[in-house]
Amino acid sequence: MVSRALRVRQRRQELASASKSKVSPVVGQEHVQLGRWLSGSVVGLALLGLGHSLFLKIVEGQGWTKEPFRVGFVALILQQRSLL
Repeated sequence: MVSRALRVRQRRQELASASKSKVSPVVGQEHVQLGRWLSGSVVGLALLGLGHSLFLKIVEGQGWTKEPFRVGFVALILQQRSLL
């Protein structure tokens, strides 16, 4: 990730000095794609961890008997997210 950012910076500096750049013009696009993939992975893992914690809390505490509205609400939210 850092190497691609440095290549983008080098290319921009070479273009600003009006010299022809040796760095490929697709480096910026590769940098953006890699960044999106990495940030998507981080968000996915965070949501997976939160979901795991929530599921364990509901199962271990028998939340469906104590607070059925809350469990139903969480299930509804999860169902709506899967439809999008």
